[in-house]
Amino acid sequence: MFDLSKRRHSKILYILLNQQKLTINQLAKSCKVSSRTIRSDLDKLEKELSKMGIILHKKPGVGVWLESEYDKSMWLKEYISKTITFKSNCSPLDRRAEIIKMLLENKRYTCKLLAEELYVSRSTINKDLAKIKKWLSNYNLTLENHQQSFIRIKGEERDLRGAIVEVLFKLIEEEKLEEINMLLKNNHNVDPKDYDILRDFSAEVDLKNIKKIIDSKEIKDSFLFTDISKLSLIFYITISIKRVKEGKKIKLLVQDRLRLKRLKLFKLAKILGRRAEEDFEVIISEDELCGAFIQFLCADVYYDKTLATKEDILKKLNITILDISRRFIGIVEEELDVNLEDDIDLFLDLILHIRHIYNHFRYQVPKMIVNELDNLIINRIKENNPEIIEISNRIIDVFRQYHINIISQRDIDYIAILLLSAFEKQTKKVKAIIINNEALIINELMVSRLITSISNLEIIDYIYSKEVSQKRLKDADLIITSNQRITLPEAIVISPLVKEKDIQLIRNKIKLKLKSKIL
Repeated sequence: MFDLSKRRHSKILYILLNQQKLTINQLAKSCKVSSRTIRSDLDKLEKELSKMGIILHKKPGVGVWLESEYDKSMWLKEYISKTITFKSNCSPLDRRAEIIKMLLENKRYTCKLLAEELYVSRSTINKDLAKIKKWLSNYNLTLENHQQSFIRIKGEERDLRGAIVEVLFKLIEEEKLEEINMLLKNNHNVDPKDYDILRDFSAEVDLKNIKKIIDSKEIKDSFLFTDISKLSLIFYITISIKRVKEGKKIKLLVQDRLRLKRLKLFKLAKILGRRAEEDFEVIISEDELCGAFIQFLCADVYYDKTLATKEDILKKLNITILDISRRFIGIVEEELDVNLEDDIDLFLDLILHIRHIYNHFRYQVPKMIVNELDNLIINRIKENNPEIIEISNRIIDVFRQYHINIISQRDIDYIAILLLSAFEKQTKKVKAIIINNEALIINELMVSRLITSISNLEIIDYIYSKEVSQKRLKDADLIITSNQRITLPEAIVISPLVKEKDIQLIRNKIKLKLKSKIL
């Protein structure tokens, strides 16, 4: 049998099979190792290849190349494609997720082995490990990385499972996640063995059978789930079954277990636990039962008109959550001059996200970030709607009144997106006429920046100064120009670069219009 003792050897052959001739230095650069290491690798490969009748040529000043019959060359290409998955072109985020997966599998890795496995330098791996250490802290986990020893992720079992769920969402391709979700929605079988990453962490159970438990009448009467939270629960349960069978069990503090058992809904956990024991042939301890119950309590819920009315969902919420929500919504409505209760979906989305934050604090569960917010969107909100960000940050003060201090930047960003949606839906468009600058390119620059910066500004006409008439201006709420020679008293004269002070000036004019009910 052809033996490739290192993944780097496979990469060298892959490169040589796809290039005519390469120098030692070029190979070393591609593999991110020294020329000396490449020479040593080539010596070992030469011996292995000769057994197959393939010649590895090494000529100073000429390069390195392979010589073989066509069928042997094709066999080698097929062999390499089956035995290696290249990760050299993956993004730093994907590479770090892959490292976390490798470490969570409890395989014995050093910094050197990780570098060889992923075709990057040791310094790159060390930088990755520093960021991974910070990420793991979100799950109360630590990274042990001592020189000359293996790298390990350490922490409580319940926290390790939460981290594994997030890694699955990061590494499984979006199309595959959607495929799994659609299969489960349509009650089709889903075998974890059919999905590479899922196979490594999942029990040998059909995910459809787990979904049946979650979809049982008892659960539906008490919980409502988003698609993503239902999928995360299914992943959590299949991971838990596998790890319990491997002897890796959750341990809770006695007081935490007693607190959970006092909740009315805990009787559901017992019913579902018995069903899971029967269906999956696993013994579920009380600690395991409590761990799964916490995941149900902290899962995202959502409003679905086919499942419940607004009033029904509000009845299911803790009185403290409702109180926090109403205080914050009062601030939002006063500051933005909108009525959130007019938008039922958004009103409930905001309340239920507050519930999500509250429950994670109450049950001390690290939050799964299965859908990272688009930084580009957030940065645009910060740039164009700073008042939305400012109001979103007020949620921190409201939660502090209840001695809750765990609000993350992601929570604030998510609330900002919700508030911007409400603001843009309910705010009337302000009609503006632009008096053109003589230089057309300056005019285009100004208009582009205005549209980008002020979301509720609608430009209804463009005119030149000689075309100004009271009849045309009558249709507009605002008149804006960068032409410094315009003398109309109602015209807002701004810089063609649309500076921050110009944006603020226009926003203030809009507020005055709204307050005076001219619009």
